[in-house]
Amino acid sequence: MNFLILADTGSNVFSPENMAGYFATAIVTIIGFIITVVILKKLLYKPVLKVVHKRQAQVEEQLKQAQEVSDAVEGREKQVQAQMDEAKEKVRLLLATAQKQAEQQKQTIVAEAEAEAERIIERSNKEAARRRDLEDELIYTEAVKLAVATVKKYIVAEVRAGVAPAAVIVGNASDANAQLDEAAISAKMAALVKQEQAAAVDNAEGAAPTDEEG
Repeated sequence: MNFLILADTGSNVFSPENMAGYFATAIVTIIGFIITVVILKKLLYKPVLKVVHKRQAQVEEQLKQAQEVSDAVEGREKQVQAQMDEAKEKVRLLLATAQKQAEQQKQTIVAEAEAEAERIIERSNKEAARRRDLEDELIYTEAVKLAVATVKKYIVAEVRAGVAPAAVIVGNASDANAQLDEAAISAKMAALVKQEQAAAVDNAEGAAPTDEEG
């Protein structure tokens, strides 16, 4: 029985009555959808859109702040880099100045040391020359003293022996008490002294290299 009803109903699906029912149902569905959309738009869309806009504004603000922070960090990094470059340049200049001053001081010290060495050498040479002169003078003085003593002994011996040359004896040949001629004796002494001095000087010059080597 039921199958017959369904079969009968199925045979009338596209009947005007059914089509009218379908059309009415479609209209009601469309109207309900429109009402639902309007209600959702009024109740949900605007608040949701407002929230979305607000969130978008917050995101944009955060992005803006992040960009500002990034720009600030980049500017700070550039400033720090500039300060580091400036510090490096100052250090380089200080090192160059210090090296230059050290080189100048080195040259000054070397020049002063060379000048002092020259002065020391000059003083040493003068002192050595003075000592040589002093030694020569002492040798000369000792030689003169020795020569004078020798001459005195020689003349005194001649006078005492009575064999003095005629140049040192004054008076007549017949005079038994002949007197010594002081001038002649002095002349002879001077000649002998000169001879002794010359010999002493020669001896001193010959002995000088040996003394210097010693």
